[in-house]
Amino acid sequence: MLYRHKKRGTLYRIITIGRLQIAGDCDMSECVTYEDVHDGSVWTRLKSEFFDGRFEEVPECDAELVDLASGVDPRKEAVRQALMREFFLGDGRVLNTDRLAEVALMAADYAAWQPIELAPRNNKVLAVCCMNWPLIGPRRPPPVKAGGWSTARGEWVVFGASWVPTHFSYFAPPPPFNAPSSNMRKNVK
Repeated sequence: MLYRHKKRGTLYRIITIGRLQIAGDCDMSECVTYEDVHDGSVWTRLKSEFFDGRFEEVPECDAELVDLASGVDPRKEAVRQALMREFFLGDGRVLNTDRLAEVALMAADYAAWQPIELAPRNNKVLAVCCMNWPLIGPRRPPPVKAGGWSTARGEWVVFGASWVPTHFSYFAPPPPFNAPSSNMRKNVK
């Protein structure tokens, strides 16, 4: 969920809600920690100030357009929402870190697959799948292949298949040049 500062028009995403421990009147007050969606700067203010009318909630459809336009990875928001839903207690404690990591990765994987209508039509090779495949089920996931839009043919081309893709995902970047590999030769003397 995104929020717009009414005076400045800047867009923010809530990271978490916590408690302020400080000597004085504000001790143990609830605070909101939030980040600027464009430059990543992080801010904290009292929850009562954040929700006193100086920020307005941005409708979901506008939030999606902001994410696409600003290059924000939709997987990051999916992970953040899944973590907040599943694992954070009201006092900020986290439960079951092993399950936390598993759910975070699943949420990121699911959010990485987008409808084919949103895919770039620029001859870029993508991972594509077909959710209409007749043989998918609990133990048979949909087929995943490499493919992309062919501007010459004016259609989606899936390498080694004849089905039309329904979803796409970008390939993960390759490992760094100096990353260790399991099949690297070892110097034996």
